[in-house]
Amino acid sequence: MLSLFSKKNKGYTMIELVLVMAMMAIMLAVVFVNYKTGAEQLALQRAANKLMGDIRRAETMAGVDSCSYGISFNAKPNQNNKAYILFADCGGNEKYEQSETKETIELEKGIEVCSISGSSGNQDKADLLFMPPDPFVFVDGVRKDNILGFISLDIVICQSSDTSKTKAVSVNRAGMISSQ
Repeated sequence: MLSLFSKKNKGYTMIELVLVMAMMAIMLAVVFVNYKTGAEQLALQRAANKLMGDIRRAETMAGVDSCSYGISFNAKPNQNNKAYILFADCGGNEKYEQSETKETIELEKGIEVCSISGSSGNQDKADLLFMPPDPFVFVDGVRKDNILGFISLDIVICQSSDTSKTKAVSVNRAGMISSQ
C-alpha cells in the first residue's frame, strides 16, 4: 500500500514555485505603483495640517501678546512659494515687513503655495493678521470681521510635480480655519 507521505510527494513542484513567485511579483508591482501616489497625497495632507496649525498658532499668540501676529503667503512661482512667514506686527501697520519676521516655515519637499484667493479675487501675495485682544482677522491690512463681501481667505497648496493635486486651507472672517 502506498503512503501519502512517500518520498515522491515531498516538497513543491517547480511549477508551483514559479506560480507563487509570479503572484507575489504581481502583488508587489501593484503596491509599488500606488506607493508614490499615496506618499505624495500624504505629504500634501501633512502640509495642509501643518499650515492650519501654524495659522492657529499665530491666532493664539495674538491672543496672549500685545502684538498682532500673522502669516505672510506668496504664490508667485520661484519667489518663495515653498514657504510662508510667521511675523509679529508690533508697529501696528497691519501688514508684513521683513523686519517683523519671527520664523520662516518651509513647506514639505514637493509642496508649494499655488494660489491665494479672497474677497479681492486671486492674488499673488497675502498677509493674514490676527490682532489682539479677540483676535480680529486682517487680510492685507483690512479688517475682515465686518466686511460683507469677505467670506474667507483661501490658501491653496499643491504638489510641485502635479499642480492639479491640491488642498485648500481657508480662514473665514471670524478666524475659523478649515481644510478642503
